[in-house]
Formats: sequence, C-alpha cells, structure tokens
Amino acid sequence: MNGLVAITSDNKNYSDIVIASFNLNTLKIIGRIIWSGHPMI
Repeated sequence: MNGLVAITSDNKNYSDIVIASFNLNTLKIIGRIIWSGHPMI
C-alpha cells in the first residue's frame, strides 16, 4: 500500500529486504526448493 515490497525469509538468520515497487522490474529471485512439506502453488 505504501509502494514498498518486503521480501521475507522463513530463515530468521536473514532480515527482511525492502525495495520500492518501481524497482520490481530489476528484481531477480534465484534459489531452489530443497524440501516442502506442503503443496506448492
């Protein structure tokens, strides 16, 4: 609602990353799922 997007990890060793929504076109999330105990959407 305020033009910001927060990226939050389930791993509490990592702080939230907050970026302005107008920078979303430069955002790349790279990772892999090792295990999931619930269905992925």
